[in-house]
Amino acid sequence: MAIGILEIDRLRLDELFPNNGKHAFNQAWTLRTDSLLLVIDDSRQKRTVFSEDIEHDRDFGLFVINSKNDVVVLLAIDHALVDNHVGGITDCALLHQNQVVFVEFKTNALGSSEPSTMSTFNKALSQLKETIRYFENKLSTLAIDLKSSSDVSCHIILAHSFPKATAAKQDIELAFLEEEGLCLSFESQLTFS
Repeated sequence: MAIGILEIDRLRLDELFPNNGKHAFNQAWTLRTDSLLLVIDDSRQKRTVFSEDIEHDRDFGLFVINSKNDVVVLLAIDHALVDNHVGGITDCALLHQNQVVFVEFKTNALGSSEPSTMSTFNKALSQLKETIRYFENKLSTLAIDLKSSSDVSCHIILAHSFPKATAAKQDIELAFLEEEGLCLSFESQLTFS
């Protein structure tokens, strides 16, 4: 049953997820049309949200530039839509027109050594891949192919204090594109145009 929001209705997400219990679909999404948004992984709420205090939260989030004031839907996945998923699951997805952007926050990771930095990257990649498979499998029950029906991409958000590891990030982005056929970014900014 359509709910009247293109970004949700196009993928029939309300049909995929039940609206009962602790993790109801209708409690997992938020809609905004601001020209500048900040998405954070809120430790108090234990889910991703749009920040109400951009100045305070700016070092721990994903800035979304929405210059046309279009509808942007934040679908909180981990601890909202899905809980305790084996293998872990991505924190959220941003839906804008035909775009789906999966976002994994690792803003509490320190990356104090090369092994811990790579461990953080590998965990985030694993969660992104698991989330893509999870959504592909669920959508296939409605005969919807995620990658052909949407412009899908992924973001990993790290704290500003996390090591730059630029070469490693570039290698990971290239490998992800080759393996998944999807763009991956470590940038803390996303532009919807």
